[in-house]
Amino acid sequence: MPAAKSIEEHLSLQIATCPDISELVPPFSSAGFWCSFLNEKGYLNTSTESIAQSIGVCTKKAEKYIKKLQEYVDPPGLFAADLRECLLIQLERAGLKYNLSWSILTEGYKHLADGRLPELSKKMGCDKRSIEEALALLRKLDPSPGSGFLTASPAYPEIEFVIRNGNPAPKLVRENLPSIKNSLDEMPLTVNELLEEKWISPLWSKTKFVLIRLGMRYRTLLRISILISEIQSEFLKGEKDAISPLTYRYAAAKLSLSPSTVYRSIDSTWCRAFGRTIRMSTFFSRGLSSRPDLSVKELRSRILVLNQKGKNDRMIGEILLLPTRTIAWHRKKMGLSRAINC
Repeated sequence: MPAAKSIEEHLSLQIATCPDISELVPPFSSAGFWCSFLNEKGYLNTSTESIAQSIGVCTKKAEKYIKKLQEYVDPPGLFAADLRECLLIQLERAGLKYNLSWSILTEGYKHLADGRLPELSKKMGCDKRSIEEALALLRKLDPSPGSGFLTASPAYPEIEFVIRNGNPAPKLVRENLPSIKNSLDEMPLTVNELLEEKWISPLWSKTKFVLIRLGMRYRTLLRISILISEIQSEFLKGEKDAISPLTYRYAAAKLSLSPSTVYRSIDSTWCRAFGRTIRMSTFFSRGLSSRPDLSVKELRSRILVLNQKGKNDRMIGEILLLPTRTIAWHRKKMGLSRAINC
């Protein structure tokens, strides 16, 4: 499957050919410049005044540029200031300006936001059915036109797997862990005097809560990492090309945790191994029902090698002691063509 595009890649040609925008001098005519003002939904993340200041033009000129982008780029709704403007842009681009849905957003938006539909119906001067049809049209519009694109974010590994005495072991990457500092030295009170102040009590309670939760998180993360080091030892040492079976349920049972805790702990956690930064979830894969000792990832790695050697599904099944239909199913999922003979 093709990789998802970033919004900058998607809008690169569109912004380069957008009227008025294309006449600006670089970098103000680039997609990178304008996409830096978009949040994850595709709305503007800063004020028009700030954009005008960045370009070095008046606010009215910046508003004109933004309006051109709203009228020109696809998907419609990008560069809106908020949800209401996003929907209005989509209605206008669809040729539905000034219909009932448009009027609801421009004249009755407060009633709509508050859920006061009877009052909205009265204000619009139409019956309940017409209001429902107008709202049905609004529901078909995209409230987040920028959310379908790849968003790049930095990955900071918190765990590193190193080889010690011939065996893999995890260690915390301290420079990427949360840093907690205080400014007590700047206070005109000693520590003892400060702790006697009534206002410090709730702040200290919150601080302890954060410290305890951080400690619990990294304790759990290290326990999971130690288990990974044991189960995936051969893979981490480079003795195997694919990981061994390891599921969230098995890890949870082994560590006396709930599967959801294991999942949440590693879902957005990055680690360092083989000199690369990878997701910790990379080390998890379910075992096959017919061969629990073989993970899905390892199976597909072997199928790829044997398929490239000209082995057909039946031959691969005999080699791996698996049914032919299992091999065929995974081969199709991998997008490999069937080998006729060896």
